[in-house]
Amino acid sequence: MTFTNHRDPAFLRDRGSRPTTRRGTMARASTVTAVAMALAWGAATPAAAHNVLIDSTPSEGSTIESPPETVELVFDQYVQDEFAQVAVLDAADEAFHGGEPVVEDNVVTQAVNDLPDGDYTISYRVISADGHPVSGTVDFSVAAGSAEAADDASPADPDTPADGAVGDDVATTETSDGADEGLTGTVVTGVIVFAVLAGLALITARNRRRLRQSSFYDDGAP
Repeated sequence: MTFTNHRDPAFLRDRGSRPTTRRGTMARASTVTAVAMALAWGAATPAAAHNVLIDSTPSEGSTIESPPETVELVFDQYVQDEFAQVAVLDAADEAFHGGEPVVEDNVVTQAVNDLPDGDYTISYRVISADGHPVSGTVDFSVAAGSAEAADDASPADPDTPADGAVGDDVATTETSDGADEGLTGTVVTGVIVFAVLAGLALITARNRRRLRQSSFYDDGAP
C-alpha cells in the first residue's frame, strides 16, 4: 500500500496552484467583459446623446400664404433653455425675429415680426442635455400676395346666370311645361279610348255568346 506524503512540497504546490489558476481565469474573463462593455457604452453614448431637428413650422422648403406669427423647432431630445438662439432672416440678412426664444422640453418657439413676401431662413443654435451644441437652418417662403391675386382673379359664381340667361331659362321652362302638359293630355286620352274600346269589345263578345246560346235552344226545341 502506498501513502501520499502530505508534506511533500510537490503535492503542496499542486494543491495550491489549482485555485489560483481558476481565480486568475475568472479575473481575466471579468476584465475582458468590463472592457467590452465600456467600449460598447463609449461607442453608443455619443451617437445617442447628439440632438437633431425632427420637425419645424414652417417646414423646410415650404411656401406659405399667411405670414407666421411664430416659428417652431422640434428636436428629438431635451434642449437647454438658457442657451437657445433663433434668428429669422430674409435674403438680405435683415432680421425679423423679436424677443427671446421660448423653450419647452424639446420644442423651441420664436416670435416673428410681420413678414412681407419673400424668402426667409430660420437659423438656430441650441444645446442638448449633454452639452452638445446643435445648429442648422430651415428655409421657407412667404407668398401672401399671390394668394390674394388668385382670389381676385377667381371666376364668377357659377350659380349667377349671365346676361340674357334668365329669359332663356324662363322660356325654356315654359316650353318644357307646355310640352309636358300636352304629353300628359295625350296619354290620358289614349287611356280613355282604350278603356272604351275594351268595354265595347267585352259587351260585343257577351252579346254574341248569348245569341249563340239562344239559337242553340231554339233549334233544339221540339
